Amino acid sequence: MLLNKRGNIAITILVFLVATLVFSSVFIFFTTSGKASAKIYDAKFLDSVYVKQNLAEFYLRHAGENMKNSGYSKESFKKKFEEYDFDEDYLKELKKIISEDKFNLKKEDKILEIVVNEWKIKDLHKNIVTYIPKISVKFRKV
Repeated sequence: MLLNKRGNIAITILVFLVATLVFSSVFIFFTTSGKASAKIYDAKFLDSVYVKQNLAEFYLRHAGENMKNSGYSKESFKKKFEEYDFDEDYLKELKKIISEDKFNLKKEDKILEIVVNEWKIKDLHKNIVTYIPKISVKFRKV
């Protein structure tokens, strides 16, 4: 039985790695399980959120495509986006985020990307539900 000493070491290392994997999985499960606790049962809320998000992406894309004559900079994008006059509160909040410079404008070769991470959509559905969409609009520069 003592002739194969390498086998005992390999099994010991395997058991140690499996135990480490199990403990880290359990730790991650318990530390992140409380972050997504809201259940949304109404499909109408999700549909309205997606409509609002698509409308915001439309205005962001339109403003981005219209700034080709004034250069592709954050300031020119902010000026183009401030030209819009919105009636809806969620679009006014998006306009405020853009005016406060809380967005990223990435330029790579001929592709321009506008990223907004801090926009929140709030709705009353039995209780207040807040949805934070990650908006990323890409288009080609002309």
